[in-house]
Amino acid sequence: MSVVIPVLNGGRFLAEAIQSVLDQTYRPFEVIVVDDGSTDDSVTIARSFPTVLLIEQPHTGPGAARNRGIADSKGEFLAFLDADDLMPPEKLELQVGYLNQHPTVGCVLGRQELFGDPAETPAAVAMSPPMSQHPELLERGSLQPLSLVARRSVFDAVGDFGTRFGEDIDWLARVWGSGIRVETIDGVVVRRRVHEGNLTHDIGGSRLAMFRALKEHAARSRLGGSATDRSGSS
Repeated sequence: MSVVIPVLNGGRFLAEAIQSVLDQTYRPFEVIVVDDGSTDDSVTIARSFPTVLLIEQPHTGPGAARNRGIADSKGEFLAFLDADDLMPPEKLELQVGYLNQHPTVGCVLGRQELFGDPAETPAAVAMSPPMSQHPELLERGSLQPLSLVARRSVFDAVGDFGTRFGEDIDWLARVWGSGIRVETIDGVVVRRRVHEGNLTHDIGGSRLAMFRALKEHAARSRLGGSATDRSGSS
């Protein structure tokens, strides 16, 4: 089991994020922090955790940082955490347990719980996306794409994350389009911190990423699926 945490100038919250992974009830797992060119104390904080694997790279974006973590990971299962968010203690136990009990499922999602300053809640988080024509992409309740735990074989089948904004939605669209089973458990598996630095404050960018993922998913569906599209969006 591998957990990848990309970080860019996230020192303010990084220690708490890492500790939330180390406090998981599931064992064994590895924690990989990929520093994406930070200029704050993120690298120093990551190094203060002796069991954490730190990878440093020039700034290339969160999708590329997650891909670097995947490439250096060893686990059969993969999970991700943003550097400002938290994992509830039983997240990995619940989701890996579900995958072990359901061998035909490739990826399992869960719910998110927002915490922090409600006044800072990005509209892009609160809004319901216009996905009625694509029920397989419908955001049910408080579903969050990066709440996922997936088998490594899923990444082998559909490829890595893209490098454009909205790479998580794009990746899930490719998974659904490939026919791989994706399930959702009815439990909170990520605590998403609301603060002034959230990328989802970029409402225009979030909407563009959503519509782009839907458009590309629809195009792949018309062509008979995305099994041959392994490169992701770039």
